[in-house]
Amino acid sequence: PGISDLVSGAAHIGDVIVRDQMSPAHLIAAGQHLKSPAAILNAPDLAMTIDALAQSYDHVILDCGAVLEVAVERLAPLAQIGVLVVNDPEGRNAAVAQLKLESSGLSDVALLVAEAA
Repeated sequence: PGISDLVSGAAHIGDVIVRDQMSPAHLIAAGQHLKSPAAILNAPDLAMTIDALAQSYDHVILDCGAVLEVAVERLAPLAQIGVLVVNDPEGRNAAVAQLKLESSGLSDVALLVAEAA
């Protein structure tokens, strides 16, 4: 089970949090009721879930997938920083995604350039 199961009501928070075997991090997978990343990120209970996690953990990191498909406006009030992972920082998609994050209310957006394998 994962975050999609949690926000759909099919699982409880204790059912979805697992400890990473290689680090002290705790992880929540996408889940079995995954329709799309956008469906999870637009779920009504997601903000409440993230707020609860933020009360218990020092850092909460969300992998939102392709930002162009996600309603980041709903998550921006919950975030302290946005990290945009791009292949081409000079490309049009990177610029559009960064603008979307900034216009959603994130005042601090970091660009992380992923090197091609």
